[in-house]
Amino acid sequence: MQIRDYVLVLLKRGWIIILVAAMAAVGAFVFTRFQPTIYRSSIKLLVVPARSDYGLTLAAGNLLRQYSVQVTAQSLVSRVIDQLRLDTSVETLKGNIVVSSIPEDYIIQIDVYDRDMDQAPKIANTLAAVFVEAHALRQKEIDRRDRVEISIYEPASPPAKDSPKTTPTVLAGGILGLVLGAVIAFGLEYLDDSLKTIQDVERYAPGLTVLATVPPITPVTLADREKGAAEVKVGVATMRQGVSRRVGSGVDQARRGARQARRRLFGESHDREDD
Repeated sequence: MQIRDYVLVLLKRGWIIILVAAMAAVGAFVFTRFQPTIYRSSIKLLVVPARSDYGLTLAAGNLLRQYSVQVTAQSLVSRVIDQLRLDTSVETLKGNIVVSSIPEDYIIQIDVYDRDMDQAPKIANTLAAVFVEAHALRQKEIDRRDRVEISIYEPASPPAKDSPKTTPTVLAGGILGLVLGAVIAFGLEYLDDSLKTIQDVERYAPGLTVLATVPPITPVTLADREKGAAEVKVGVATMRQGVSRRVGSGVDQARRGARQARRRLFGESHDREDD
């Protein structure tokens, strides 16, 4: 297919692409409306070595990943549930917590997701405090000069809406609908092997000659029918008037001819008596 053919397909079946894209976008919007709102709260922990020693600093950076795993330890999460009296399980709460490390800044970030916008920052603050306390207890067994201290760098941020993300979801649905609509449109065009125009015959059947074409038939509406009936009635009435006038004129001419014939045959006196 040439570029012109693609353009013709888009002009011919473009409504399919638009319809599918609109349906996909509306479906994505409706889907987001039924999704529960999830809020996110983040808190940052700062990892600081006891002395500015290259080896200790390097070790602290390497321990960031290990510390990130320890944050969601079952014992710590269980303590958070007990302190806040949460009606959830340890595994469920762990699934709502995401811990990441920023090695260049020696930062551990804890993101907590919850449907309750007030509960998310409480869980983040409590979990951070429990982890810092547990880490401090472990560090007591180590020489003060070799310790790696962890403290709360920033308290839990105000809860922010994380999902559903209506605008990106609707855009993604619309784009997916455009792709799907294009596939359907070009698929229908590929399956359509009928010849509809002279150009189709010349392109796909060069050995055949077009003898005649059937023009498109415009559908007749009710208003067109009423207008046509009215015109027919006017025409019939006009024809009747014309016929009546012609018949009347013919009768008058016949009468005048009969009078003239009688005058010739019987004379003027007889014609008067007849009148």
